[in-house]
Amino acid sequence: MKYVQPYGAEEGTSYVNADAAAGIEGSPVPAAAIEHPMRELMAAIEEAGLEPSSGDLTQLAQAIQALAYRQPIAHYTLDGATDIAGVFVASSGVFTPPAGARYVEITLVGGGGGGNRSADRTVTCGGAAGGAIKLRVPFAAGDTYAVAIGAGGAGVAGTVGGDGGDTQVTGPGGAWVATAGGGTGGAETNESRAGGECTCVGISPVEMYDGMASRATMEVDTNGATYWFNLGASSLFGGNLLSSPYAPGQGGIAFGTANYPGFDGGDGVVYVTVY
Repeated sequence: MKYVQPYGAEEGTSYVNADAAAGIEGSPVPAAAIEHPMRELMAAIEEAGLEPSSGDLTQLAQAIQALAYRQPIAHYTLDGATDIAGVFVASSGVFTPPAGARYVEITLVGGGGGGNRSADRTVTCGGAAGGAIKLRVPFAAGDTYAVAIGAGGAGVAGTVGGDGGDTQVTGPGGAWVATAGGGTGGAETNESRAGGECTCVGISPVEMYDGMASRATMEVDTNGATYWFNLGASSLFGGNLLSSPYAPGQGGIAFGTANYPGFDGGDGVVYVTVY
């Protein structure tokens, strides 16, 4: 809500009372100075689920308490394969919040890049991490969200690891699109591999982070006994694990040994909390 100054006065001007004896004219009050605060108060009361009543002058206090301690009514993990509580249809990729929802928080993470193993096993590079975005959006009855989950890049031997896929959420009617990019796969190079880039079109994110880059490790095997590996880049949800399942969006491990190819990157994911 913006401050509404007296009618005809400059922005930010204070109100003054009339004082006939001192020749001071009282400030003229524009309608917005009365209406806007009332609209703000009504919005808070209704958001808290209360029925506005002229007979209860404690409703604003009730609304503040209710909103401050509001608990989420549902959590969902959307991984593109599992039907969570019957609300995410993997085949069509459409998520519908349950009845009673007022707004949703959506966190999306791109797939991690796959690790590699160089042909001569002297250079290894883990995959880069997928980017991450957090959104908070109001919900209206009938709203649905199209979800596309980015898969983790394939780990390989002797070549370039697969790039992670983009994870994308599209708002109702295509009103906005958020894309958490997949991480780049590991390669036979001592240069860093780029993390997934994030973009939001038509919506402002609460938080947005490009994925962490990965770096190569070089080691010359001079005695036939060296086993060298490079951990994939950690994602928003952690990582650098030596065994699967990886954290969502984590880059795959790279090995400098003939025994193992690089590991696959962690799949992307979308977490939804409904309030």
